[in-house]
This record gives sequence, structure tokens and C-alpha cells, in this order.
Amino acid sequence: MPRQKNLPQGPRRKRMTREGRLQSATATRWLERYEGKDLIKGYGKWFAVDPLCAVTELRMLGVRIDEERENAIKTSIEGRATARKRRRESALEDRNADCNDTFAQFIGYTAGDVPYGVAWEEIGEHSTTATTGVAIEAKWRNRFYMRRVSDVVGDQEYC
Repeated sequence: MPRQKNLPQGPRRKRMTREGRLQSATATRWLERYEGKDLIKGYGKWFAVDPLCAVTELRMLGVRIDEERENAIKTSIEGRATARKRRRESALEDRNADCNDTFAQFIGYTAGDVPYGVAWEEIGEHSTTATTGVAIEAKWRNRFYMRRVSDVVGDQEYC
């Protein structure tokens, strides 16, 4: 059997645990040799940690960091998380918005970006609260699971 190659793992400093990073920072005198403007950002990039972890570890190394700066970093992280969540929700709404009047339950898109799902006409009603998603899903599986999507799209007008 041929010998397996070792895959590149990236620099060791980016794979260290907290204990290893602290030991490396003191042994290599990283703090003394750092010449950049933003110590937190530099430490985070060098050791591949987030800014909050960098603040914690720099404090362990004896660096004074203002509470204001730490709070600003926390709010920045929270702001990015909420923005990411908002973007995901709006992307889902945008993707499903074009088919709300046609589909009772939107299943997905085909490889050719044609939407498919269970149409309101197939259920016989046009109320989103009248039918549960489980019943619609079961109806979808029973009627269309084995049919080609092109047949379904060809039979009825979707979006």
C-alpha cells in the first residue's frame, strides 16, 4: 500500500490551543516585537483567533485593554451576527416570495432553477393556515415523487 501524503495543515501558530498561544507569545516575545497599530487585531490575525479571544489572552499576558474597547468589540460581533441573520432571512423571503400565491408549500428549485412544490389548486383551497405542512408534504410525495419535474411544470403553470 502506498504511503499517504501529509496534507498541509497551515501554520502551527494557527492551530494552537490557548495555553500554546500564551506560551508562544511569551517565548517568542511577540508583544515586544509587534510593530502594528492595533495590537488586538494583530494578535488575532497572527494566532487566528477572534478579537474577543485576543482581548482575553492579551490581558492574560499583562496588556491593559480598556473596557470601552472590549464593549465595542462585543457590540461589533453582535451586530455582525444580527446582520448575518437578517441577510439569511431576507434571502429566504426573496427566494420564496415569487411563489407564495402559486404554491401552498414551496419545496425547492430544480437544477434549471424552476420552482416546484404543491400548488393551491392541488389542495383545493387557498389558505395557508387551513392545511398543515405535514399533510401537504405527504400529498406531494404520494402524487409527484416518481414523476419528472418537467412533467409537473408542463402540466400546470408555475410561477
